Amino acid sequence: PLEDNAAVPLAENNRASDAVSEPLDRDPLVRRLPEESTTTAIVLKRAQKRAKDDTQWRDGESKMSGTVYMATTEHLNMLSEVYAIYAHANPLHADSFPSIPRMEQEIIAMARSLLDPQTTEGVCGCVTSGGTESILLACKAARDAWCHRQAPWYAGASYASPHFRAATDVPEIIVARSAHAAFWKAASWLNVRIVVLEVDPSTMRLTAAAVRRRISRRTMLVVASAPCYPHGVVDDVQAIADLCKRRGIPLHVDSCLGGFCLPLVQELRPDLVPTFDFRVPGVTSISADTHKFGMGQKGTSVLLYRSKEMRKFQYTAVTEWSGGLYISPTLPGSRNGGVVATAWASLICLGRSGLRASAEGILQARDVLVDAVSRIDGLCIMGIPAMGVVAVGTDTKAPNGGIDSLIVMDLLTARGWVLNALQKPLSFHVCFTGAHSLETARKLASDLAECAEEARRMKEKGVASDGKARVYGLGGTFPDRGAVGDLLIHYQDGVLGV
Repeated sequence: PLEDNAAVPLAENNRASDAVSEPLDRDPLVRRLPEESTTTAIVLKRAQKRAKDDTQWRDGESKMSGTVYMATTEHLNMLSEVYAIYAHANPLHADSFPSIPRMEQEIIAMARSLLDPQTTEGVCGCVTSGGTESILLACKAARDAWCHRQAPWYAGASYASPHFRAATDVPEIIVARSAHAAFWKAASWLNVRIVVLEVDPSTMRLTAAAVRRRISRRTMLVVASAPCYPHGVVDDVQAIADLCKRRGIPLHVDSCLGGFCLPLVQELRPDLVPTFDFRVPGVTSISADTHKFGMGQKGTSVLLYRSKEMRKFQYTAVTEWSGGLYISPTLPGSRNGGVVATAWASLICLGRSGLRASAEGILQARDVLVDAVSRIDGLCIMGIPAMGVVAVGTDTKAPNGGIDSLIVMDLLTARGWVLNALQKPLSFHVCFTGAHSLETARKLASDLAECAEEARRMKEKGVASDGKARVYGLGGTFPDRGAVGDLLIHYQDGVLGV
């Protein structure tokens, strides 16, 4: 029992470990594995103390953009209880833990009911650890399918061999600059080329005309976003899909952010969301994160394919291993069954009506901020946001070149708001979720108006900002992008620490 463990003196329980024997109020950084055990009571107290350093919020009062998607503490607590039941479960061992594969099947079915409302024959999928893995797997499947078309004898494992590479071109992924950064990661890991297209500067959407100019026999995959992370707009999926279908090229729709929200927004406000799912001929795969607007715990996502013929290319099958026959559908072997269970529990608990109610609240918050920005001379909305992601930029057509949007963001940050800086063009966005109430959106709109006016006065007086406005302003104009990349590496090294 916890009470019995708590009675053990720390000095007795951890005699040889100066790394963890400090008083709780000091909590030094642990630099080596403790020599002795620590009581469960002490571990829990230290975990609770460290949690106090994290950003805190009450239901409906989050000041963070995105990040937290759950609407209530009650929902979070329910998921935590479900997680505890399945914390030990590993879907790699389906014979020992059959409940988790069953839950995965049901998660896929529930996602399909949203993104394949016409019940297209053959649509299938898998559950992954998050949006990045869903994207990596969609790209891996597209690469191997392309290689198979180029050389039918291709078996998948030999892609990197000189023999195969000499017989083929390097395949390419076509993305918009606004596509998620995970596609750059996929291109790097899969050793393929990424072709980056500019979006329409007025709508912030990727167009079929832009894609048509860059499609070639090397194109293994085209990507459209629904919506894109930076600006919250939906690319021209229907026209791009028509082009891809005629050229025989797979089209992946990245709906990691919006997959469990956009279908409900489309029901509520069809003017905002053009059709983007499997109802569109030519769409071959869709990714949608259950740990975002599906309100499951981090990290789970769903990757759907139009057919099993495409899905099979994401698998890894090993037939000559001394450990036996092996097949894995995703990047990890062992996986966390607990988070899969929370994704299942969240969708079952919310149902379609719960997701629709959440989408309705998000739309109300969106409308408040869009209206507020429209009243500020010098700022503008970037494109037409399809759901709760609203990007705010500088209206360069306004008198005196408008208001620097990143200075506005710096001023909002000083008031406790946690927003996301964007570049190309410089701007910022807020992502409304179930953790934001209508009152919170109104408070943000009020603060935005006040901060915009302060930024206008700063510009008139020639006062600079010391925050992200300066960092992103310099980074965006610095010609040596390699040096900027080196700065990011130094930053990441600092975060990892050791």
